[in-house]
Amino acid sequence: MIQTHEPQKPLADYPYSHVKVNDVFMDDCEECVCVVIHGCKHFLHRTTAYSLYEQLQEYFKSLSDTDKKLLVQFGTNLGNEIFD
Repeated sequence: MIQTHEPQKPLADYPYSHVKVNDVFMDDCEECVCVVIHGCKHFLHRTTAYSLYEQLQEYFKSLSDTDKKLLVQFGTNLGNEIFD
């Protein structure tokens, strides 16, 4: 299994520069989503991407109040969107 980790120094426009999501239209994968994390492309079916989305939402909801505050602090308004 390949592992990736956060860069030693955050990229400019962190955290938005670390992750990008694009639609992909290829002959062998008509309904795919490309998630790029730290320059590594991950090709997912939309159902898989949606499952990941749901699992991440559950994870964020399960965080302690302290962790939620840190996410809001370091993720700018990202945390506010998740917890509203």
